[in-house]
Amino acid sequence: MPLGRSPYDYTAMQPSDDQRLYFRIVLEHFRRHGDWPILRDVQRKMVQETGRSVDVLEVLSKFPPDVHPFTSHLQNQAILNVPALALSGEAEQEQADFLVLLQLAVSKYLSVEERPKVSSQELAEVGAMDELRLRKVGALLRLEGLIIGGGSSSEAPYSWEYETSDFVHRFAGVETVQDYLDRRNRRMPEYTGTSHPADRHVPVEAEEEVALARLALDDLHPEILAAAGALFQDGHYPQAILDAFKAVEVRVREISRLDASGRDLMARAFAGEPPLVRVWLEPGQSGKDEQEGFKLIFMGATQGIRNPKAHDRVRQESPERALEYLAFASLLMRRLDDGLESG
Repeated sequence: MPLGRSPYDYTAMQPSDDQRLYFRIVLEHFRRHGDWPILRDVQRKMVQETGRSVDVLEVLSKFPPDVHPFTSHLQNQAILNVPALALSGEAEQEQADFLVLLQLAVSKYLSVEERPKVSSQELAEVGAMDELRLRKVGALLRLEGLIIGGGSSSEAPYSWEYETSDFVHRFAGVETVQDYLDRRNRRMPEYTGTSHPADRHVPVEAEEEVALARLALDDLHPEILAAAGALFQDGHYPQAILDAFKAVEVRVREISRLDASGRDLMARAFAGEPPLVRVWLEPGQSGKDEQEGFKLIFMGATQGIRNPKAHDRVRQESPERALEYLAFASLLMRRLDDGLESG
């Protein structure tokens, strides 16, 4: 992909035909449902439209590192962050709605509220957005690292409310998507053609701390890096841990296709003959014990790690301990990968 005047001048880049098709298919789904399609479904539609074999993971590998959604399996979602929307050249409304949300989040952060929050109700009043637009912009908000807590409703009437992160103050006065991207990417390295997730962010701490953090992060599962890497490097350790285990829960829900959450999701997803989500690798009784053991591990991780950090302001000030939590989440993700490859 040719690069423009700077590594992150997305408007000057020219996506390939397959990348443009990928953008169009994902955006069509996003605009109908307010959420992201599954990669295997996107690949199938690409094959149907082109009449030839298409490897969607190969298509994604050609994006610049900040656009690449760091997906490693066709069961994952096809996610477009704000840089991807800018690169697509086909998402003017979504980008405009995001700017309205960003400006609202900045104003709330700079207000006198003790714990500033931004909500779908406020955004609907400010931007005159219907439910579908609120769903879409809420999905973008969660991707961009602008929140540190909160949640959304799963039943009607749809709503969400999130506490703004300290990261928000960097975008005071932003009026264009390009300005947002410039500030967002200011701490990023030059694009050299690599798509390694560890190259996404360069922390501002001392160089020895940077080296330590990068070495520790390099080996984590790509989806854990995508969900929590930036938060960890910015020192938001509780939110990094929460988002890592949220990503695990989302992955289990996608694979199992169960309409459940938390401990109940894990108990149902890993049970049964055959289980909806397989993690065992060994044959015979060893495999059964392995499956049952990991069912309990996933249940315990949800109840003992994800839930307390979602419902309370848990203090976690140790980067070493935070990395250990992220490594645990990474292990769970890799066992899900192993199960899919062995199934």
